[in-house]
Amino acid sequence: MSNKIARTRKPMTGGRAGTRRDGRRARVVVVAVSGLLVAAAIFFALVAGGSGGGGDAPGRVRVAPGLTVVPDGERALEEVEVRVEGAPLPVLGDTSADPAVGSQVPTIRGVQFDGSTLRIPEPGKPAVVIFLAHWCPHCQREVPRISKWLADNGEPEGVELFAVATANDPSAPNYPPGAWLRRERWPVRTMVDDSRRSAGAAWGVSGFPYFVAVGADGKVVTRISGELTAEQFEALLDEARRGQT
Repeated sequence: MSNKIARTRKPMTGGRAGTRRDGRRARVVVVAVSGLLVAAAIFFALVAGGSGGGGDAPGRVRVAPGLTVVPDGERALEEVEVRVEGAPLPVLGDTSADPAVGSQVPTIRGVQFDGSTLRIPEPGKPAVVIFLAHWCPHCQREVPRISKWLADNGEPEGVELFAVATANDPSAPNYPPGAWLRRERWPVRTMVDDSRRSAGAAWGVSGFPYFVAVGADGKVVTRISGELTAEQFEALLDEARRGQT
């Protein structure tokens, strides 16, 4: 008769083996929770970007902190009223000597696309004002260029930036201008010109896009018509900061 004692292998339900399984489960839970948190962060970032709050959705221009995509809403031209205070500027000609330089710009008061009021320029602050037409191919190239510059650099320091959506024509391409600017995530405060193009006429618009740099004293520093490179846009901002010399 054998003296060997039969040994029975017991299930490993506890001890070090159970501790290892518990550890694996804990790691799986941590990884799963981390994944959910990352997914939630991405979701909220995309939602914020869609509302114009500065998100970085793929394929879309990021809006820098402090700036907001033009507000939603469309204004019927017959409902829009622009008030002009002051003498109008002469139309910008083709000669190098601009007779408007040094002249006081007229103040224009109107509304943005959502009906909120806007005054251009603000007293005592240098400004660059951009006049845009929705049907103009040069404006359609310039708007994303400036939007990207603002996304990369943020709001210009020491210069107020304004735009005026003028020459609005329901029969022309790319209408309405508000929808176009929102598609481009345009972050510049924009006034809607009236059916008589009162704002554009008061500031001497001769072509599109059209830029006016205004010093802190409210006088014209320079006016330019046509597309600008990023370097030219930065130079225009600098001229507004320096004012009339």
